[in-house]
This record gives sequence, C-alpha cells and structure tokens, in this order.
Amino acid sequence: MRQTILDLGKKRARERGAILITAIMVIVVMLILAIPFLFKLSASNRSTERAARALSALNLAEAGVDKYMWYISPDSDTSKDEFGTEPLQRKLPLLPETYDIHDLATLATGGLTQQVLGDVQIVLTPPEGVAPNPKSRNLDATGMVPFVGGHTVDRKVRVKLEQHFNSVFEYGFFVEQYFYIHNSFFLDAYNSDYGTYGASLPLGVDALNSDDNLNWHSDDVIFGSNSYMEATKPNDPGEATWVIDAGSGSSDVYGTLAAGGSEAGANKTDPENNPPPDASLLDKVMNVPTDDILQGDPDRFLMNQEYMLPMVDVYNLPPKDLLGSMPSVGSWFQGYNSTDPTLSTGYYLNDQRLLRAPGLGDLANPAPGIINKGDFIGGTNLTSADSGIYTSFKPGSTLNVSGSEPVVIYVTALHVVGEPTPPPPASFYLGQGSTINIAPGSKLVVILGNASMVVEKGYNINQSAGKPADCIILGTNQFAFPSTQDPNKLPKKLSALDDIPGLMYFDQGASDGNIYAAMYAPKAHLTTGLGQNHLNLYGSCLVNSMDLKCQVDFHYDMALADNMLVTGGYERWKIINWLEVVGN
Repeated sequence: MRQTILDLGKKRARERGAILITAIMVIVVMLILAIPFLFKLSASNRSTERAARALSALNLAEAGVDKYMWYISPDSDTSKDEFGTEPLQRKLPLLPETYDIHDLATLATGGLTQQVLGDVQIVLTPPEGVAPNPKSRNLDATGMVPFVGGHTVDRKVRVKLEQHFNSVFEYGFFVEQYFYIHNSFFLDAYNSDYGTYGASLPLGVDALNSDDNLNWHSDDVIFGSNSYMEATKPNDPGEATWVIDAGSGSSDVYGTLAAGGSEAGANKTDPENNPPPDASLLDKVMNVPTDDILQGDPDRFLMNQEYMLPMVDVYNLPPKDLLGSMPSVGSWFQGYNSTDPTLSTGYYLNDQRLLRAPGLGDLANPAPGIINKGDFIGGTNLTSADSGIYTSFKPGSTLNVSGSEPVVIYVTALHVVGEPTPPPPASFYLGQGSTINIAPGSKLVVILGNASMVVEKGYNINQSAGKPADCIILGTNQFAFPSTQDPNKLPKKLSALDDIPGLMYFDQGASDGNIYAAMYAPKAHLTTGLGQNHLNLYGSCLVNSMDLKCQVDFHYDMALADNMLVTGGYERWKIINWLEVVGN
C-alpha cells in the first residue's frame, strides 16, 4: 500500500514536469513566432519616426528659404544680436553663397522651453542671365533633423529666384554724391492718389479738423545719398555727404535719412579691400545742426546696399509694359527693334546712345518738323503732335499741355559727325513767372540730353493739376554736370548758365517757386539762387548732387512709388519656382 502511494506521487511529479516543459516549449514557439512581428513593429516605428522627422526637415528647409529671403530683402531689419551691428544701421546683410542656420527651434509659448528641431544649410548659385532678360539664380535649402546613430534625416527645397527692381521713385529725394542745404529745410510726404497735399490724410485723421489737417505730416519718405564720407569741411559743397546748415531758419524732417550706399557697394564687390559701412560714423556722415530737426517718428540708417541709379535709356522709353501710354522714343531712331530693343542697330550699337547725343543721321526721319522739331520759341500750347526732338525749348510765359496722349519732348543738341567735341548744349529755359499747365488726363515727359535747364524766379510747373505723375523730367547720360565746373563758381548771369550741360538751376526771388513733378537725372547738379522764398517741390527728385541756397520744402508723393517708367534702386529677388528635390 505504501509503495503504491509512492508510485502515484512520482507519477504526478513527472506529469507536473511535463506540463512545465510543455509550457516552456509553447512560450519558445510563441517567441519564435513573435520575433519577426517585433522586428516588423520596430521597423514600422522607425519608419514612422523617420517620416515625422522627414516632414520636420522639409518644414525646416522651407523655413530656411523664408528666413534667407527675409535676410536679403532691402525692406527687412535684422536684430542687433544677429550681426553685431548698431541698431541705427540699415540691416541689408551681405550673406555668403553658402550659409548655415543652426539650431532652429520651435517657438516657446506659455513658459515652455523651446525645442531645437535641427539645422538648415543654404546654397545660393551665382546669378545668370543677359539683358534684357532678368538675371536668375537657384537657392537650395536643406533641412537636417537628428536621427539615430548620429545620422540626420535631410530634405532639400530648391527655389528659383529672379532679379527685379522697383521704381526709382520709391525713394523720395536722393543724390549720388551730396546734399548741401544753406537755409530752412522741410521734408514730409503725402499721397496724391488720396488728394492734394494737406488733404491727403490717413485713416483716423479728421480732414474737417483744421488742427489735424495742419499738424499731420507723413514721415513715409527717405531722403538719402549713396555717398559716405566725413563732414570735414561742412562749408564746402562736395566735401560732405550731409550738411543741413539752417542758419537763422528752422528745419523739420518728417522722414528717414540714409547714406553710405557707395561704400556698401564697394564692400560687396571687393570685401577684402573695402570695409563695410561703419555705423559708429553715423553722426559724422549726417551732419545736422540739432537733434530736434527730426520730427514725427524719425530714423537714420547707413545703407548696406547701394541704391542704383541706372541710365535713362531712350531705346527703352517707355518700358514694354507701358507701351501705348506714351510714344516709343526708340522708334525715333533708325534701326530700332520694337520687339527687342537690344537688337537695334544704328545709334544703339556700341553704346553710342550713352556716349554722345543723337545726330541727324541717327533719326528715322531727319526731315524738319517730323522728329527733328528744331527750336520751340515762345509757344503756348503742346499736344502729342508736338512730341519729338528739340534743339532749344523756350516757351512763352504760359504753356498749356493738353490731349489724351502724353507729350514727349527730347531737348538736346544734335551730334555733328566728325566733330571731336560735343556741340554747345541745348537750352530748356523758362522765363520769369513762367507757368506750365497740364490739363487733367494729360501728361508731359521731358527728356534732357546734351542740354541745360534754367528756370527763372516765380515759376509754377504743373501746379494747377497738382499731380506729380503727370510731369516727368528725365536726364540721359549726356545731361551730365561737368567735373571741371566748380558748383560754387557758377556764372551770375542766368543767360550764361545755358552753356553748362547737366545743370538744373531754379532762380529765387520775391515769390515762391512751385514744382509738381517726378525728376530723375542721375548725372545732373540741381541748385537754386539765393533768397528767402521757398522752392516747393511736390513729387520726387533724384540727381547727382544738390546745393540748395534758398528755403526748401520737399513733399514726397508716395503715389510715385508705383511709377515704373524707370526702375532701379535696391536689387531684389523674387521666387518664381519652388520644388522639393527628391533623392537627397
């Protein structure tokens, strides 16, 4: 009996051992079956994680493009900490063609810590393209997000950039070399699209409230110079970029002062030999008598990019997108190609249009009265039928411009073949008390070549309509103030000023002079006579230099920023194509 009990105990023990072995075998089999699933699940997890990081890398690449475009925009200001420059300096950074942006992070909100996502590498190709086609370049941005084993998940975005320029009239008043202001000076802005000066008020300003009307001044205007030098001789025009010598008068500037473009341009071309603009010299570059002349929301900056003042090309007036709005000046010359002006022959070849004035042999029809209008003396009316080339332009005391088509007059002395020196300049001359009236819906475009421009006291140019865009005054390469002529030693007789090409002289007397115009003559010198009365300029003016001896009121018309008759200023790049580069 006892033996039987023992045998049963051993049998049960063996059965329990068998169950354990069976359970272990089942577990092993299950593990064997689960391992591939676990590997697959892990791979799926890694794939999901990689996809998430790839999306983050793509977002980083796109953010890198946005940030780089912000950096190179002339309208953007970057922080002082980013480039270590003074906050007064205009931030137009000259970034290298390969640029790394490290540790881009998510925006911290609600007290949370920022999470670093990764890095971005920017690669910018050199510009390509030949005029008249705009230059283009590629911008590659690669977003790199950390992954396992020190590797990164990368995604690349490629955008194609195209060069473009805004209107040169985007800046209200600008010179290549210097301003010199001897008397009272006033600067502000308005917008003629919303009314005349004094009635062009922003939202929130009550036009019926006389106090608002009189006391409000827009400061959306830039008064600038490409020059950059210390004012070591503030009483000598030409030796200082900026001098506002108010004397017994008062000066009020509602706007922004800018300088330093030529030094910035030299630095961009040859950075090893040309240092960048130095913001510490700001007070020396802009020599103003007192701080209180800066009114409203004042600002000053040193430019980190040159404001380009391109030539006035008669073969591209008007630009193609404006054809029909004014006569095509290029068609006045033999060999003009309207489809592509760069394929023109004759006066266009070898840059002759830049080196000399046109001659009779260059005209498509040299017969008198067709294109060659000769002299305009004492006339009182102009219509589009009067458009053409004039060797002198001296209208009567009142000149009326009318008609639905613009009137374009090109005032220049004609080149004589075989003559080693240019002929004496033509004359654009307005006598004392002269008035130019431009009828509503009409436009006047004056192109000055080998010529002078002299305006006697008491002038009123386009005052009746008061729309600066209706009166455009342009200067070609021949409208250039001679380097041998001392601007401080001009002839005292007005009649003798006719012999100085590139001179824009406005006489002052017992009454104010008023101009409503957009003036662009990048090689001209603008000056005034002595006097306590005002030169009131409504519109815009960009020339080589200004020496203003009378009281000056500049009122920039912001509507001119949309006038694309001449484009220039800051180089800009716009995105014309955007794609993800696959396989990188």
